[in-house]
Amino acid sequence: MTKQVKDTLIWEDETFLLEKPPELPKHHDKIVPGRPQNADPMDDYLDITTSTACHRGYIATWEVVEGQLYLTGLEGRFQLPEGPVLADWVSGRLLAPTKPLGVHINIRLP
Repeated sequence: MTKQVKDTLIWEDETFLLEKPPELPKHHDKIVPGRPQNADPMDDYLDITTSTACHRGYIATWEVVEGQLYLTGLEGRFQLPEGPVLADWVSGRLLAPTKPLGVHINIRLP
């Protein structure tokens, strides 16, 4: 199996790659399918989200702000036309490796 690209997490002004990213909800008013209207068709050919390294077809950027998780960016088959979305469907822990290897940040969400 091809190694998969990772979602990004921004927390306390640092950027991490998530080991197991949160899933997107099946239906959400502020998360819409499709690529931007002005997308160049050639972009699909060069886009990592259309490769075997991205089975989900998207890469997300998440940010923890004042203890709450927001979905702040989407690349690939979904868009956030209205900007960041409070990820209130996510609960539990987010794990991301840090340096030195073997050390992880562990963020517990409500």
